[in-house]
Amino acid sequence: LEANEGKEPLTDTEVSALNGMKESVQKSKESMNLLENGIAERSFFWTDHETGITCRCRPDFWRLDHVYVELKTTGKRLEDFPNEFVNYSYFRQVAFYADGIEAVTGEKQQVVMIAVEKEEPCGVGIFWINDSILNSGRNEYKKILAKYASQLKLPEDQRGYPDEIQEMTLPSWFYSKYPTSLMR
Repeated sequence: LEANEGKEPLTDTEVSALNGMKESVQKSKESMNLLENGIAERSFFWTDHETGITCRCRPDFWRLDHVYVELKTTGKRLEDFPNEFVNYSYFRQVAFYADGIEAVTGEKQQVVMIAVEKEEPCGVGIFWINDSILNSGRNEYKKILAKYASQLKLPEDQRGYPDEIQEMTLPSWFYSKYPTSLMR
């Protein structure tokens, strides 16, 4: 009980929603096929060869036939999941994970996402992530790793954001949305 001190238990509504999502995934024959013959939440560790950064990932499910499966919930309709895939940077995550698993196993991974709606009817969608999407995600995560590696090369007191007052600048779209709010 001490380990749960300060934590709030799930409400009956939350438990019911979780059970509905679980049952929907379990009713999907294809989802259940994808979640067989593998290991759930196995950690993979590797060193990125371009930056020397030690990396780690923990895919939801890694199949022994070189298929990496990620399970996500969607608060919207399944038709809107591609937007969430981009907005939550899942395209970057799956590329990073697939590359990490390949770095450890030596085998290229196929990537599949199972998305389940959070609300009734808790529809399930299964999406294969193609090489074009993986390449886009790869380009993005490599930029982030390179930036992180460059920060590590700096003395500690020069890393991150400057410790000084800076002038606030607004994004360019602000001026078209609120043209009379501020003078440029």
